[in-house]
Amino acid sequence: MLCNISMRTKILGLSGLFILGIALVAVVGGVVIHVQAESFKDIVLSSHARVNAASDVRMGILELDTAIQSLIIAGEAPEIRAAAIASIRASAKLDESIQQLHLANSDNASVERLAQLLKQIKPVQLAIINAGKSNNDVEGLSKLREIKIISVGINSLSQELVENERKSLATQ
Repeated sequence: MLCNISMRTKILGLSGLFILGIALVAVVGGVVIHVQAESFKDIVLSSHARVNAASDVRMGILELDTAIQSLIIAGEAPEIRAAAIASIRASAKLDESIQQLHLANSDNASVERLAQLLKQIKPVQLAIINAGKSNNDVEGLSKLREIKIISVGINSLSQELVENERKSLATQ
């Protein structure tokens, strides 16, 4: 049966099969590369969300620290009130940042520890607000030292989360 086909037709047929095979390999390779790129994109986006959440926690602790220091420095009732409101707002923002971090890292023990540390800050913050209202700078400063210790813990845990996320991204 093959002897009835001319040599030119046989060569063209084999060349066509070869080209078809190359095209098939290219299509399969393209699909694999596309799937890998989508997978990598998802990994990077989720990592980016977790890093942003941890960074927001770090910024939140800085804002809270600044607001509390402003409260202690404030001397007049309107300044004290404004600083107390700013302190409460910064605390709420920090709480929200930790909740967002928890959503992004639900299975991470460090995030749970961050939430516990934030709970420790709230009563001390209220004591500072009360000290600010009574214009008792000495008590406010002593309570500020307590918050500083907790803040260092929050800052180091959030930094650890950022570093772990960078390492995780580098290994994938």
